[in-house]
Amino acid sequence: MRERTPFANLPIEIKAIIEIGDFIKAYALPDSGNYIFWTRNRSLGKQRENEFSVELGRSLERAEREKMLPAPQKLGFMVRGFSIVKGFRLEEGTDCLYETYAIFDPESHQTVLECEQIVFVPTMRAIVDVVDDALDKLMFPQEYAGWSEDEKVMHWTQFLYRARRQAGETGSDPNVVFDTALLEYMSSIDSNIRSIIHQVLDRLAGMEVVSAADLNVALEKGWR
Repeated sequence: MRERTPFANLPIEIKAIIEIGDFIKAYALPDSGNYIFWTRNRSLGKQRENEFSVELGRSLERAEREKMLPAPQKLGFMVRGFSIVKGFRLEEGTDCLYETYAIFDPESHQTVLECEQIVFVPTMRAIVDVVDDALDKLMFPQEYAGWSEDEKVMHWTQFLYRARRQAGETGSDPNVVFDTALLEYMSSIDSNIRSIIHQVLDRLAGMEVVSAADLNVALEKGWR
């Protein structure tokens, strides 16, 4: 578990450069003595991650953080017969740190899949669980094809509910998930997704206790 540092407990140098209304969360890093803090980036509509060096008295530049990232490392265990190489990256635009996993066949040395998880959250998932889920998603389209329409509707309802909740937790408008990337992903699983999407939104509205009409408007706007 990683405990958050309240705004009031941050060093005065950090509080001086953050608008309290934009503050999302912060963590103290015991190894380096630095602080990670998230603020709302209103132009991006997402969070922005900063690493503040107490020693230098300022936030580190992206290039400085990248130089500090550990080199990729092959892990000493396999998942479902696949080898894993762990690495790190800073997300473009937000500078959020991600732990990455390249999944490859140990015989052919071909990369089968890549997946990742964000680092600065209260609890990171076990690598085995992240990789397992990624492999399940790789095989998911075949499983999905055998489902009933009601099962498909329920799947996408739960999928969108989780995605919108995660967006809200980063300080974003939940409707930000309704973009063309979402349409491309859903269509890659179900080429007829538009035929059931309004049923999905009706159920989603019931779960979130919001207007189904508003959800439909937001989705259509994002999918243009």
